[in-house]
Amino acid sequence: MGAIPFGIIFGTLATTAGLSFGATMVPFYKKLNPFWKMFLPFGLTDETFAVAINRYNQKDGIPGKHYYNLGSMVFMYTNWNVCTIIGLTAGNAFPGISHWGLDFAMPATFIGIVIPYLVSKPMWASVITAGTVSIMAGGLPHKLGLMVAALAGVTAGVICEKVFSRKKELV
Repeated sequence: MGAIPFGIIFGTLATTAGLSFGATMVPFYKKLNPFWKMFLPFGLTDETFAVAINRYNQKDGIPGKHYYNLGSMVFMYTNWNVCTIIGLTAGNAFPGISHWGLDFAMPATFIGIVIPYLVSKPMWASVITAGTVSIMAGGLPHKLGLMVAALAGVTAGVICEKVFSRKKELV
């Protein structure tokens, strides 16, 4: 349930930024054999996408860019598991670690992924609204504050998009 608002917000921003995650990769995977077509999407994470799409979009004529995608995927998977083991070890070694304030890492990571794609006023309106509402509604039970924030952010972005598209039509 906790991933639902993040997925909604990021998906909305990514779509308005011209990204559609897996669908964006289809032209690059199209000519690959069935093994690659099945394997690469399996390991596609936000971080791997960000790294791989930059490489695929380089117009350098170098073949085999799917190996770069694979390298990013393997590194991300390995990194995730090694860091999880380190975290489990640290959690057992330092019983009070949960009081250190490390829970900021997930929002900080999400912010780092989203910020580069904020290229328009509607996108900024979405993020600012969602952030503000998430703080104000943070006390709601069952993480409902995140759901409310996601819906508020999407609504703000859609309204802002309509306002700015009308202004362009009038010009």
